[in-house]
Order: sequence, then structure tokens, then C-alpha cells
Amino acid sequence: MRVPMIGGLVGCETALWLRQQGKNVPIVESSKEILGGGKYMCFANYDMLKDLLVFNKVDVLRNSSVITVKETSVVLKIPDGKRVIKADTVIVAAGYHSQHYLYDAMRDAGKITYNIGDSLTVSNIMNTIWDANQVARAL
Repeated sequence: MRVPMIGGLVGCETALWLRQQGKNVPIVESSKEILGGGKYMCFANYDMLKDLLVFNKVDVLRNSSVITVKETSVVLKIPDGKRVIKADTVIVAAGYHSQHYLYDAMRDAGKITYNIGDSLTVSNIMNTIWDANQVARAL
């Protein structure tokens, strides 16, 4: 099975897990770096995940993008032109955006509320813990 992925954190972790299940999983990333080049995560985790992808022989196609998805394949634009890979499943992991409608509803209802974590701004678990710590210390 070939499953083209996107090379962010969720895409890379999913590709690694599927590869460890015996699936043939390429990662398709439009930039030159997977995982945002490590800007958004602990360096040790970034480095380890990159190493695990190499160790598990996950094919990473950088500077590439999906042109079209067909019934049994995916056509990619790669730096040297086009490439067709067979695929029976395609997973798209294309980033996050904040969802704060629950916070807004609670605040608008006059409840004491604090907006932290991905609801405030998409980041990582460390920033969420720091946000929660600041709120807890202020109480």
C-alpha cells in the first residue's frame, strides 16, 4: 500500500506508524524540510523522528506536491518533473488552525474562561503546558 502524506508532525508520525505496520508510505512535502525544519518542536524529538523515518526507510519527497489523485495512483510534481506512484489510500495531513468556538460561547455566557493551547494558537504541547501553568499561577 502506498499512502502519500504531508511532511508535518502529524503526517510524519502517521507515516512512521504505518511503515512500522509494514505499509509502504512515502511522505510528500512541498518545502525543502519536513517537520517545519524543527522550528515548532523540541530539537531532540525533531531529530529522533527524522532518524526514525530514515531507519524505517520512509521515502521522503521534498520540494514536491500532489498534482492529481487517480483511482490507483497519485501524480506528483517533483523537482525533476513528474512522478506517478501507485496508491490505494491517500492521507492528507495539511496543518492546523485554531478552533475557539467553545471558549467564545463560554465567555459570551458570562463564565470565567481562559483560552489556552491550540484553541488560542496552534503550537505544541509544551506551549499549552506553559499557558496552563501561567493561568494556574494567576489564580
